Amino acid sequence: MMKMDFLPNLALKISALTLAIVGVASCTTMATSTEPQPMNANATSSTALALGNTATAGGTNDTVAIGNQANAGLNSATAVGGQANAAGLGSTSIGWQSKATAERAQAFGHLANASGVRSTAVGEAAMAGGTNDTVAVGNKANAGLNSATAVGGEANAAGLGSTSIGWQSKATAERAQAFGHLANASGVRSTAVGEAAAAQGANSVAIGNESMAGGMNSIAIGNEAKATKNNQVVLGNAGQVQSSTASQSGTVRIVTIDDNGTLGTMLVDYYKSAR
Repeated sequence: MMKMDFLPNLALKISALTLAIVGVASCTTMATSTEPQPMNANATSSTALALGNTATAGGTNDTVAIGNQANAGLNSATAVGGQANAAGLGSTSIGWQSKATAERAQAFGHLANASGVRSTAVGEAAMAGGTNDTVAVGNKANAGLNSATAVGGEANAAGLGSTSIGWQSKATAERAQAFGHLANASGVRSTAVGEAAAAQGANSVAIGNESMAGGMNSIAIGNEAKATKNNQVVLGNAGQVQSSTASQSGTVRIVTIDDNGTLGTMLVDYYKSAR
């Protein structure tokens, strides 16, 4: 039978460790000057932990504040870093001057700010705002309204439920989607995919490098393809093939396709004479 004599010793060791942690929280610390500086850490409950000069672990249970002036304000909040502030219930703020001020908000990085309920901000000066469920990942990424997602350096998802992915991409209208460096979706429910692609009209789609869909319900697909009229469809490099329900003017052509699936155009008069 295994002897249990070690249990009292183990209990003593655990008690000693507990006292050591409590002792750290109440001791003084040496700064770079020759004079000792008071730590003044404040843990308001038996399950709270505060370490650092004027660190505060508030709430009624399970708060953690580690760092100079770190603050964990409500239950189950965690703040780690100088002046980190986890003010929301169950929030997490990690990084110098980071802020998680809403319930279950998460902020990671210097100056990261998660102010919406269940929002997440990751990266230096990333901002996840709105009232709920926003995500901002990247240096200065911004998710401004509810359910918006911004991923990439300076990505900006400013519309309700919008998505902006890519460096300096922008989705500024409701449910707009922008993917790629400098992609810009400014129309309601518009989609821009590609470097500097621009979807400006409502329900418009621009796919390709510097493509542009300016009309309502317009579609531009291809490098520098441009659909400027409502309900217009433009396909190909710089818009070699296009169709629209708008009134026609100038030379009228029809779209042709060969056995290989290659698209082309033909003058209507030539088509009539060929028949």
